[in-house]
Amino acid sequence: MSRYRHIGLTREPFAPEPDLAFQAAALGQTDALTRLADFAAARGSIALLLGAAGLGKSMVRLALARDLAVQPGLRIVTLDRPDEWSTDVSLLRAVTLALGGEASGRTTLDLLTEIETRLNAITADDHWPLLLIDDAHRLTSSQLELLRTISSLEPHSLSLILFAEPELEERIARRRSLESRVELRHTLNPLNSVDTIALLQRRLEIAGGTDVDEVFDRTAREALVARSGGKPARLIEVAARSVDLAARRNLDRIDRAVVNEAAGYRPNTQSAARQIAFDLAGLETSDEA
Repeated sequence: MSRYRHIGLTREPFAPEPDLAFQAAALGQTDALTRLADFAAARGSIALLLGAAGLGKSMVRLALARDLAVQPGLRIVTLDRPDEWSTDVSLLRAVTLALGGEASGRTTLDLLTEIETRLNAITADDHWPLLLIDDAHRLTSSQLELLRTISSLEPHSLSLILFAEPELEERIARRRSLESRVELRHTLNPLNSVDTIALLQRRLEIAGGTDVDEVFDRTAREALVARSGGKPARLIEVAARSVDLAARRNLDRIDRAVVNEAAGYRPNTQSAARQIAFDLAGLETSDEA
């Protein structure tokens, strides 16, 4: 029997891969979607969505592409596999292919020419290209310069949104010609406690209609808020481990002790009280976020 059927679920609720079916209306992500959609509608040059690992940048990217797909005249292309564009030439080939080109050029100049040709063809067809790049903090300095070149092609015929960890902003700030083209900066912040519990509730509802209170008791929910640090990825990871432990031990409900163990914490008699105080402090901090 599935480990999740043990607690009344019909499907995996805590898979690590981004899945729009499980998206919850967190305030920070909703605000990011609104601002990025406005940027795309205005045909801006470059936008940055920044956030630490695990805060949901990829989920925002997927949701944005979904929401904008119904907009007439918008051509959305995405690069989300940085291992496939580790060099300048491979990046330009990836962009060219995403735009519908053949990527037959062997040099950066050849590929930039082909990209310009594709952009002109797309805009001549009354469409506007929007390029989304995930994990953009992994771009090299020379690749950032190539993207600046692409965004500077005349006439302006491309919008670019970079989804990245905060370090990218500092690197861009050191390049004035690139920094001057950035029209929007938005930073994702950790979830507060309300949005954290709402995300759990959403996932459990989709996975079988189970209420969060039936799976995680109050102490478990408090521990999950504290242990996740407001990061959706960490929340999902700890929740999944907690469900695993509960299934193996035939528990009907998860408490703080299970969550703490799932998070890799082993309290001793001297530190247990201190850790509980830390958890509650973390919850209060999240409430104020």
